[in-house]
Amino acid sequence: MAKRKPLSAKTRFEVFKRDSFKCQYCGRSAPEVVLHVDHIKPVKQDGGNEIFNLITSCADCNSGKGARPLSDHSEIEKQKKELDILNERREQIEMLMQWRSGLKSLHDTEVDALCEAFRDVTGYAFTEAGKKKIASLEKKYSFIEVMSAIESGVNFDPVKGDAIKYLSTICYAEREKKEKPFISDLYYVRGILRNRLRDYERHSYKVLPALEELYKSGISIDKLKAIASCISTWSQFVSETEESR
Repeated sequence: MAKRKPLSAKTRFEVFKRDSFKCQYCGRSAPEVVLHVDHIKPVKQDGGNEIFNLITSCADCNSGKGARPLSDHSEIEKQKKELDILNERREQIEMLMQWRSGLKSLHDTEVDALCEAFRDVTGYAFTEAGKKKIASLEKKYSFIEVMSAIESGVNFDPVKGDAIKYLSTICYAEREKKEKPFISDLYYVRGILRNRLRDYERHSYKVLPALEELYKSGISIDKLKAIASCISTWSQFVSETEESR
């Protein structure tokens, strides 16, 4: 039978961090429960301490006891186990705080990089308030998305425009293109309708959502363009597209 080798604190921390401090069997997280590092392939079956053979498990799942209380052989034994659990929970909270601190440090570094890139591209430097807004923007989108928006912002005029609003608009548009690759064509159809419909302004708020619904229902972009090019009111457009469904 293989001899169990103790896991280092560093290895345990890496497993907990990889698994987001969450039991991979029941989903409960620290500090709600005490976490253990479990061997996927048991030690008695020659399972090693390689990180790919380790998984985060709560104490209940790891022991197979479920929600059953610990046995009460003696008051001293109970107190010892309770103390061990408290110490384990304290150590895991410290690990969790260390992990979060590392994430915050990484986020701060990324924000500084974004601000420096924006200054290099536009010549405009953010104030401390602006940096906080950039930090919020990166949380809403991602470092890559915001950096791409900055790199495309060579024509930004800091005198005329709001930098954060400008970058947010670019991020939103680029994400929408990825999630809805057809959206550019629908914008084109909307442009046709804007030029042709006498009552466009009255219905403008619902044009794009309606076009998206029609496209998803099976009407092709070419068909939508054709219909939009030969009508003059919104009611006519609705009638023509209903017949094409």
